[in-house]
Amino acid sequence: MKKEEIKALVLQAKEGNREAFGRLYEEVGRSVYFNCLKLIGSAQEAQDAVQDTFMTALLKLGELREPENFSAWVNRIAINKCRAYFRKPAAEELTDEALEVIPDEGLIPEEYAADRTLTGTETAVHEVAHGLDKVGR
Repeated sequence: MKKEEIKALVLQAKEGNREAFGRLYEEVGRSVYFNCLKLIGSAQEAQDAVQDTFMTALLKLGELREPENFSAWVNRIAINKCRAYFRKPAAEELTDEALEVIPDEGLIPEEYAADRTLTGTETAVHEVAHGLDKVGR
């Protein structure tokens, strides 16, 4: 895809066009995934990094100064996500027994979980996240 086309899609995505952002993902998502896979070495962790990358890109799209450089910008976000992967401490694995002793009540306030409407940005992020699984990363 030419830089002019990328720029046009970025500008459309900045205006809230979800389809345009989806096309940007289709254009660069594969290269972002393989860069993450090279850096992290785990397919599952690389997929998680790609999802985090595109969520961040969607939320910070307004900060992109040169829309034609979307691919480089997203790949830089991905590299930073991969670096963060190595900085975070290894999480303790919870066994089924350990999960059963954690009470469900009190984790999420009932008034927050029930009948909460999403903002426009939250809705867009939610839809993109579900779309990532459908595209096949």
